[in-house]
Amino acid sequence: MENSNSKKHIWLIYLCIMVFAVLLGNWLKTSLIAADAGYLEYLEQSSVQLGVFSIPNGFSLGSLHIYQPFAWKTWVADPIIQENMPDIVNSYGICPLAAILLGAGMCYLLSKKNQTLDSHGTAEFASAKDIEKLGLTAKDNGVVCGRNPYTDKIMLHDGPEHIFLAAPTRSGKGVGIIIPTGIIWKHSIFFFDPKGELWASTAGFRQKILKQKVLKFEPLCSDGSAAKWNPYAEINFQSYEEYSDVTTINETMVKTGEQTNSDPFWNDSAINVLNGVVMHLMYKNCQENRELPCPTDVFSFLSSPNLNTDQLFSIMKVYPHISPEEFMELEYEEEVGDGAEKRKLKKQYHNPLKEVYGTYYTDFAPIVDYLKSLKANPLTDEEYSSIMDMEGKNPTEELQAAFENLRKAIVVRKDLVSWKSPMSKIRSCKDIKEIEAVINTHKSPLYKLLVHAKVAESAANILEGAKETRQSILSSAKTPLALYQDPLIRKNTAVSDFCFRDLMNPEQAISLYMVLQPNDIEKLRPLTRLFVNTMIAKTVRDMKFDNPDAKKQRLLLMLDEFPQLKKMETIGNTLAICAGYGVKICIVVQNITQLNEIYTKDGSNKILSNSQVQIYMTPSEYDTAKVLSDTIGDKTITAQSTSSNGLFKGGSTSTSEQGRKLLNPDEIMRMDKDKNQLVLVQGGKPIMAKKIRWYKEPYFKKRVFAISAPIFSDTCTAIRDYEQLFAIHAAEVADIKERQEKVNQARMDSETAESGANATNNAANTDEHPAEIADTEAGDAPKSVVDNHSAGNQTEKGTDKAVENQAAESLEAVTEDSGKEDEQIEHAENTAEGDIQQQSEDVKPEKEKDHTAEPGDIDKRQSQQSDIPRSWPAGEEEVIRYDDEPVNNDPEFRFCLGNLNNIKQEGSGEHGTSA
Repeated sequence: MENSNSKKHIWLIYLCIMVFAVLLGNWLKTSLIAADAGYLEYLEQSSVQLGVFSIPNGFSLGSLHIYQPFAWKTWVADPIIQENMPDIVNSYGICPLAAILLGAGMCYLLSKKNQTLDSHGTAEFASAKDIEKLGLTAKDNGVVCGRNPYTDKIMLHDGPEHIFLAAPTRSGKGVGIIIPTGIIWKHSIFFFDPKGELWASTAGFRQKILKQKVLKFEPLCSDGSAAKWNPYAEINFQSYEEYSDVTTINETMVKTGEQTNSDPFWNDSAINVLNGVVMHLMYKNCQENRELPCPTDVFSFLSSPNLNTDQLFSIMKVYPHISPEEFMELEYEEEVGDGAEKRKLKKQYHNPLKEVYGTYYTDFAPIVDYLKSLKANPLTDEEYSSIMDMEGKNPTEELQAAFENLRKAIVVRKDLVSWKSPMSKIRSCKDIKEIEAVINTHKSPLYKLLVHAKVAESAANILEGAKETRQSILSSAKTPLALYQDPLIRKNTAVSDFCFRDLMNPEQAISLYMVLQPNDIEKLRPLTRLFVNTMIAKTVRDMKFDNPDAKKQRLLLMLDEFPQLKKMETIGNTLAICAGYGVKICIVVQNITQLNEIYTKDGSNKILSNSQVQIYMTPSEYDTAKVLSDTIGDKTITAQSTSSNGLFKGGSTSTSEQGRKLLNPDEIMRMDKDKNQLVLVQGGKPIMAKKIRWYKEPYFKKRVFAISAPIFSDTCTAIRDYEQLFAIHAAEVADIKERQEKVNQARMDSETAESGANATNNAANTDEHPAEIADTEAGDAPKSVVDNHSAGNQTEKGTDKAVENQAAESLEAVTEDSGKEDEQIEHAENTAEGDIQQQSEDVKPEKEKDHTAEPGDIDKRQSQQSDIPRSWPAGEEEVIRYDDEPVNNDPEFRFCLGNLNNIKQEGSGEHGTSA
């Protein structure tokens, strides 16, 4: 479109030149003829007739005589003038022709000057209009990309696209891009701050002026000023996502991102072990009313001095991760309220393993044999058949039914059965043979129904391996955890003062800084990788597209010194999709060679191709300059060559079109490093932008370092125990339940519509046989519709009205049933909407703007732990979960991943949520 408009403008210029040349040539001829004729008054008196108008050929202003350009034509046609001065009036014919030739020559020269040379390329720098079209003219928010070379305004990129910044050491990326962006960007932001400079320069402004919560996570902080972060607090515990979350964390821990030639078997096996151990400790601590485990606890577990490997993993294999009450899903009553308002609520335990993993245990035979061996109320033949006839089938509805029948059979005998686990006996065993003997001879196998299947699988894999293999696998598993034995790191990763979902809170923007010291970058790399990788995985997964009108929080990840993290597979895979989730990433490297060494050329191209905006400061090495030169492209130039035929024989000159780089690599490396930087925007021409320095800009000088950084970090959603963990994920659980209800409702609607269609077809089939009614009126018996369709037989004639009445009643019943189904569906929809609305009201947080748990509340919860009812294991506190009200500040209540649709109105008003 732009080229088309340019061509139109050029042709308009050509037209104007030629019109002017014609007018000039004719006016010159007219003026010369008049001068030779002595400016006779008669020449001015003659005129040109245009319709009813008469235009004089000229006029005089004193001694100045002015004529219209084509007056000579009227003079040539005038017989009087021809008779008296034919030689004069017919002279100067060359003037118009000369003027036309002159105009044509000017047009030719102009066309040569404006000719687009494109035979070898059309690369050129962006114009002012080009920059405006590229979206770098945002006014008050965005990533700083330098200064516009035409308007001197700061260029801001506020789109969802990602940014790639290549800048050598001391080239000004911090003072020109990162720090200014930290002042201008108004949404949530994450800084990888390996020097602590960004926290010191921007945190105060973002907290006091932008009204954001500023969080500083410093793993080696010793003065208590930093916020704490436990990676296991990001696990969506007892949900469909728990295993995925655990795997994401452990894969990042084990895989260092460095290229190795080792067999992947060791890493994969180590990940499998860590998955089992982390899941084991998560469920174990929950059952025993302990705090959330942290990486230090996992290392301590694997390095247990009191148990050998066989004992350790055998106990893990038989540990009851849920209580018997949870498996049996028993109902119970709980008193709530005080004084006169005290009342009892009916509640029910839920089996989280069944809800998440379905039929997680299928070896029914030992359990059925145990139930049959009971002296009082043994298993009946009917119960036995309902369970064992389905054993061995795939986890379908039949297998689920068998599992449910087994549960019911156990509930009936709950006072007769034993749930005791053999783990106490395992501690005294010397080797694996004794352990296996203890397990095989244990009286009651019911404990197996309480064991987490994934934990048991992980433990079994270790126990089945050879001794040398096991030790190598355990060594691979413990190596990435050794870092967390540092007392400071252990302290700062024991609990969480925030979670990554806080970054996407639409009501409160967050500024999160991961602060390191330069000497600690290498040491803390595993933790840094885990932090960044988990953050990306959680923020992308937690965003949804099903409600495009919902308010969303944008997030910018400013990853300075990105290669320090080594290879991050998540980044390459996420860049292509996370922009749609509101997550914008700015990757900062020193040069492209540095990126190629870690990601290989293909991996680097993947990152570059998904970075729609690229900023390059003067490179210090050739490879980056070469890549940049090739990316910018070629332009076409004209070159002259002269050939000589000898000293006195003269020569010839020829002109040809040739191609050259818009900027050669050496020219790029010679760019003024204090003034210029190249900005490439996908689909646009390269911009030779001007650099900025925040300390030279009045706008930034008033803001950077103007407000001191906070002495200590803010906190957001604190996660220190299981109550808080369940509460923070309550919204996700409710969302999953709501989506399940929608799917079930849609399935019911589809079945109802299909049923209605079948009823209509049946009615139509009945209407196709009016002969029955006619036969009845004539005294004949009606014809059977079924017989007409199956065998084509005809009924005997008679006066039996009963058959006709029966057919009519049948059709009426079908129609009536269809109407009842519609009413039931409508009632179910209204009920579901009411439940969801009530659920939404019940789980509203008490403090929407600040989810931080008050210290007093935490102390209160800890002091009242002894009030929790006891049932399993003997002598230990039982974990009770509730499905009819979410967790609140009352420590007696623990949230359950159960059926949130059973929320009761009577319980919702007493306790608020703390999500």
